[in-house]
Amino acid sequence: MYAPYSVLFQQKVRLATFFFYIFCLFFSTFPAIASVQPDLLRHYQYATWSVEAGLPQVTVTSMARGADGRMWIGTQNGLARSDGQAMEVYQVNEFPALGSNWIKLIQVADNGDLWVSTLKHLVRWRDGRFDVMAQREQIGEVTALSIDSSGKLWVAADRLWYFDGVALVQYDQWQGSVRTLVAGANVWVANDNNEITKLTGSAAEFLSWPVEPLVVRQMAIIKQRLWVATSQGLYRSNGKQLERMTESPVIALTTFGDALWFVSEQGVFVWRGDHIEAQLLTEEAGNFTLISTIFVDENHAFWLGSQAHGARYFWRASYAQISTQDGLSESSWSLLPEKNGLLVGTNRGLFLGQKDEFKRVVGANQIPGGVGYALLRDSSGRLWVGTREGLAVQEKSLWRPIKELRGQQVNSLLELQSGDILIGAARGLYRWDGERVGVLAGTQALVGKSVRSLLEDNSTLWIGTENGLKEWRVGELTSATLSPLAQEFVPALLQLQDGRVLAATYQRGIFIKSLAGPWRSLELSRGLPTQGAFGLFEHDGWVWISNGDGVQRIPVDQLEAKNPMLQVVYFDEGQKLGRSRLRCCNGGGNGRAVIDDGYAWFSSLAGVVRIDTNLPEVKVPVAKVRKVLDVGKSESRLMKDLEVHYSVLDFRNAQQIAYRYRMKPYNNQWQEAGDRRIAYYTNLPPGPFVFEVQAKQAFGRWGPVASATIVVEAYYYETLWFKCLIAALVLIFLYGIFRVRTFSLRTRSVYLAQEIQARTEQLETMNSELERVNKKLHLASITDPLTGLHNRRFMTEQIGVELARMKRQRQQQQQVQSNNVLGFFLIDLDWFKHVNDRYGHGVGDMLLAETASNLKKACRESDMLLRWGGEEFLLLAPDSNPSEFSRIADRLRRAVAMAGEKMGLPQRISASIGCVPHPLSLRSDIDNWTFTLALADYCLYQAKAAGRNCSVTAVVDDELLSTYREAKITSTELSSWRDEGRLNVRVLESLDTP
Repeated sequence: MYAPYSVLFQQKVRLATFFFYIFCLFFSTFPAIASVQPDLLRHYQYATWSVEAGLPQVTVTSMARGADGRMWIGTQNGLARSDGQAMEVYQVNEFPALGSNWIKLIQVADNGDLWVSTLKHLVRWRDGRFDVMAQREQIGEVTALSIDSSGKLWVAADRLWYFDGVALVQYDQWQGSVRTLVAGANVWVANDNNEITKLTGSAAEFLSWPVEPLVVRQMAIIKQRLWVATSQGLYRSNGKQLERMTESPVIALTTFGDALWFVSEQGVFVWRGDHIEAQLLTEEAGNFTLISTIFVDENHAFWLGSQAHGARYFWRASYAQISTQDGLSESSWSLLPEKNGLLVGTNRGLFLGQKDEFKRVVGANQIPGGVGYALLRDSSGRLWVGTREGLAVQEKSLWRPIKELRGQQVNSLLELQSGDILIGAARGLYRWDGERVGVLAGTQALVGKSVRSLLEDNSTLWIGTENGLKEWRVGELTSATLSPLAQEFVPALLQLQDGRVLAATYQRGIFIKSLAGPWRSLELSRGLPTQGAFGLFEHDGWVWISNGDGVQRIPVDQLEAKNPMLQVVYFDEGQKLGRSRLRCCNGGGNGRAVIDDGYAWFSSLAGVVRIDTNLPEVKVPVAKVRKVLDVGKSESRLMKDLEVHYSVLDFRNAQQIAYRYRMKPYNNQWQEAGDRRIAYYTNLPPGPFVFEVQAKQAFGRWGPVASATIVVEAYYYETLWFKCLIAALVLIFLYGIFRVRTFSLRTRSVYLAQEIQARTEQLETMNSELERVNKKLHLASITDPLTGLHNRRFMTEQIGVELARMKRQRQQQQQVQSNNVLGFFLIDLDWFKHVNDRYGHGVGDMLLAETASNLKKACRESDMLLRWGGEEFLLLAPDSNPSEFSRIADRLRRAVAMAGEKMGLPQRISASIGCVPHPLSLRSDIDNWTFTLALADYCLYQAKAAGRNCSVTAVVDDELLSTYREAKITSTELSSWRDEGRLNVRVLESLDTP
């Protein structure tokens, strides 16, 4: 059994370490942080995960990468797991096994299990659940977790424990509590007195401190050597002694391969061999302070956990921003590759450097205005510098300003094949011929216009201005053949090795011109991610493009393809909270983007952008289906409304990832989701489905399809048995309704039959009564109430019947001569007014009634006697012979006289009669009875004129009757006819004068 230390042994060790420390102090020189040259860690890109990204709390206590690549992050308010996009949080309210939200330690075992130490429990995560492996009351406070080379978990607590695959077992060869430990081929243990022991089977080795034991914070093993983080620096084992390597307190450390990564208050450091080979100072890490833990990932990427800022991930990218921390000015405008490095024109003069070390070589006071806006080294070795205020040339280390361009901004410089220098300036295009500077011949039209880019193509000079692309050839300037670019801002021109020419525009992308073809556009529709381009160059089969959104490149052989392959080298997302930003890029002239020493360089407002042209293979993002939840957020039972969570494992460029998904066979069409990582489905029918999802980087190609089979369970009301039950109940219900309805209809039918019969009888009675009443009313309407005779209404109703009978009779007797007619006898009592005046209207009415009675007795049964009005009566005598009219008229006058006698009137009562046959002749119209009635009325008045108490008839000329078609005629017309001799009126001789 190991004992920590005996008192005598401790005294001996302390004495030996004291003399060893004095020896080292006088005869050794220790490496210090300040003497180590910084490396490229400061150019690492970073992204931060804090509460804004879903982290439950900003104080990070521990970190580890799970077997699936996702990152576990422990905080003081819960455990989180992230794939770079989605953040899952595990807290006590949902996972009681944790015991506490304060996460102290995280350790991933070789088999993928996650061990988590909280304030109360030691738990294990396996297969999506937490299991309590020990409680604090059982083993004390857990201070360290470590996995040895055999995969065994060791636990530092009130004792030393290990996991045997089933449960925690106390290591019985160690007594006392453990402050911290680290396991490898052997287990190193530090006790509460900060004394370190190496456990090797049945033996123990003790390490001695060169001074009094220091507070041990953490330990690590590299190649069987122990590294110790303490409050007074970093220590390393050397045999059985600990030697001091640094002086600053070490907060945390870890290993990756043969390198030790550790954190101090100054920043992050990488120790390899016997020296620090890289460092990242706190101010270079975006002021990510109060670092509490570190985790190193593959490819030298690493995580830092902070007590105040959450977790930050650092990685080495192919691109870097070279700026003030590398000795460069803040803003750069022009670039020129030189033999001894890259010359950069900035706001503060010219800088020369390589990779990430620059120094000023030309001060701002040596060139007009101090800004190096355009650079050119001509074939004679002279250095030309265009500025915002003029142009200067360096000859034999002396700077000479070009007075002709004083005050003008020089945008571009170009040496022609003839050796002359072209100067594109803010107010035109100029030429230096070796002696003086003047406007280029034939370009007077450009005077006052800003020239931005220049390109010589054999005998053609392409001139990019802010108002279009111009072509200069043999002293003549034209833009007629450049219609797509006639008004465009052209900041860059490039001639490819195959002779084709590219023109970058500020707002319409890139145009390409084949050797003999027109200019063609490579705009957004052809795949460019932005509408503008600032810089162009060709390198190793690619065309590189820079603009305000970043850097892209396109294979030269795909420039004119319908859908060229586009690679986004870098995309400037702008200033994002917790993320590093690489500011890109400037343009507007020659030399804004160049190749030098295997790197692509781009001018920017934050120094220069450097990109390694040997880019790694572009990997398409691989999407994963993380979980499927129903509306109740249950993963065990899936119903109609689902949420499908998916994402990509990407801690670097997660914001640039887009998704699309589909649910087969529910919807076989891909649904574009943008950066949304949840698919929502409602009212899904029950059954199996296959959910598929793909991801891609911005402007990239889609990655492989990730799929998950989802079985949507049916609600009880969607199951077959329930549907059958409902169908049976519905049938029973319908049958019941049918029976009830049938009974009701039968009962109703009987009732209705009885009701109909009663109503029918009632209606029949009412109809009979109505018919009787109607007949009575009709009879009343056609009967004169005083005399009981029919009236004019009856005559108008019946005359048509009589005339129709006469027509039929005439047709039947048309072969036989017949004189039978319908006689019209219009009777009027003479001096009837005198009767009323003398005896009163009552006597007059009695006389009329008696006259009607006597006239009716004097008529045949077939005759129609009517009271025509007042004291007038009308007799229609069918089948009468005109020769009998005199006898009939006498009979009628006699009946009138008898009425007066019967009443005992002293005054003799007589009547005047107008009688006319109808039709008047065989040629006259039978239907025109109104003419006949008018003629009878005329004859009546002629009888009155003849002295009354007589009968008058008339004969009309046949020719007149054949031509006269009027239904009505006046007495005036009849009198006119009489005068003309066409109407013969005569008084009938009385055969029996009353």
